[in-house]
Amino acid sequence: MWVRCVSFSSDGTRVATGSNDATIKLWDADTGQEIGTLSPNWGQVNVVVFSPDGTRIASAGSNKTIKIQDAQSRNIIATLDGHESWICGIAFSPDNQRLVSGGDDQSVRIWDIDSGEELATLKGHSGRVNSVSFSPDGAYIVSASQDGTIRLWDTNSAKEIRSLDPNGLHIFDAAFSPDGKQIASASDD
Repeated sequence: MWVRCVSFSSDGTRVATGSNDATIKLWDADTGQEIGTLSPNWGQVNVVVFSPDGTRIASAGSNKTIKIQDAQSRNIIATLDGHESWICGIAFSPDNQRLVSGGDDQSVRIWDIDSGEELATLKGHSGRVNSVSFSPDGAYIVSASQDGTIRLWDTNSAKEIRSLDPNGLHIFDAAFSPDGKQIASASDD
């Protein structure tokens, strides 16, 4: 079993790990003891994240869907279906109301968490979308792609604001600074 992803809860008390055996394990961050297992019944788990308020866990993987589970009861509370291939990155909005996802189908999708409705599909990348994240104020999304670009999107209009091509190589990750004024990226250069 390979652990493929990890996420801390915002209060730092729990850790979630996702693996290629289709399980998500919850751990006590202080003791290192396993406190539960979530099995959303799919292939490998590529990404797992806690919501900012720590009440939900979202996970995605090779079956093209996103599962949102209650962090306490571990019940599945939503299944988001719309990607045409496996999913590489997901992130909650700072207000816990929306989720953004990106994957091998070269799309970025915005979801309403409560209704499960897909609010927008953002197209522009020509390669796998490796990571996605919201700005600290939730107004923007940054996406990083294997096509060598970083794209900045407006969440209200669902329009691309800017495309950055920092070096023409695969971009694996991109993140906003805490004040939202800068973007850092990781690539294979």
